Amino acid sequence: MKENKGTGILLSRSLEKLEKELYKSNSLFDEIKNLEFSLKNIEDQINNLEELTEQNSELKDFFKSEIKNKHVISKFKQLENNLTELKSTINKFEEPNFKADIFLDNYRTQTNYEFDSNETSMEFFDALFKENKIKECFVGPKLIGLIDINRVSKELNIEKGSPNLLKVKKSDLMKALLFFNQIPQKFEVVVETDDLRISFLQLRNLNVKTNSVKLRKIDKMAELFNAKIN
Repeated sequence: MKENKGTGILLSRSLEKLEKELYKSNSLFDEIKNLEFSLKNIEDQINNLEELTEQNSELKDFFKSEIKNKHVISKFKQLENNLTELKSTINKFEEPNFKADIFLDNYRTQTNYEFDSNETSMEFFDALFKENKIKECFVGPKLIGLIDINRVSKELNIEKGSPNLLKVKKSDLMKALLFFNQIPQKFEVVVETDDLRISFLQLRNLNVKTNSVKLRKIDKMAELFNAKIN
């Protein structure tokens, strides 16, 4: 027991370090965005200089004299080398990253899907329910007391399944989703079945929780609707 406890502590610490490094690595991509912006500016300036010097021979001679006093060429070569090194570093990580993805995917229990519209999201819901033969679910606000669920039940003519959720048949699902999505007061809405929990603040952005095997199948289905998956 003591040995397992000690190993458990090591595992927990390793997991914490991994999480910290993942946050760190992802935050560094903000710098990549800045780099992308800078590279675009470099491209624009080079194109501008090339166009100016090609149009006028005097400007071409002037450019020759000006560039002698600058570090443009050496800095550009340095940039090329840095980009090559960055590409090499990314390539080196591709195979280990693939293995890590396979390992971690076995423990994934939730995924976010972003669709290009509410309509596409509802089409995804329809396909998901058909594929999994889901005949009914529970739908409503995640937190109790945000709306009068009794009033909603009467207004939509849908049975109440709990103090805070409607018991919705598949044929009424779209009606319920649209109703909650159109309420001006934004709150998290949940759609629950036996082994699925889908939540959203906006209908086009879904968070899906289930087991890892089912999530992989849902990923493939979401790809058919051009969803962004993260």
